[in-house]
Amino acid sequence: MTESTPIVAFDQHAVTTVAAVLLPGQRTPALQARQRRAPADVIQTAWHAQARLHRRYRRLAAKGKPKQLIVTAIARELAGFVWAALTQ
Repeated sequence: MTESTPIVAFDQHAVTTVAAVLLPGQRTPALQARQRRAPADVIQTAWHAQARLHRRYRRLAAKGKPKQLIVTAIARELAGFVWAALTQ
């Protein structure tokens, strides 16, 4: 078995993470406990990303796009949010 390059590994994790945006975000007690240690601007950006990605998923699904195409589009947009967070 060959090793994955960092980009391929990130892509695989991003696609897996897209499952989190299939449902609207919820601020569960566990999430709130984790967020207590994070800066407010990071929490706001993360919540904005969650809401935006969920809306985008719903819009693409309503247009009848294939699920794999939707997941790939959402994963790419998620990568953009991650890049923005790491470069600010």
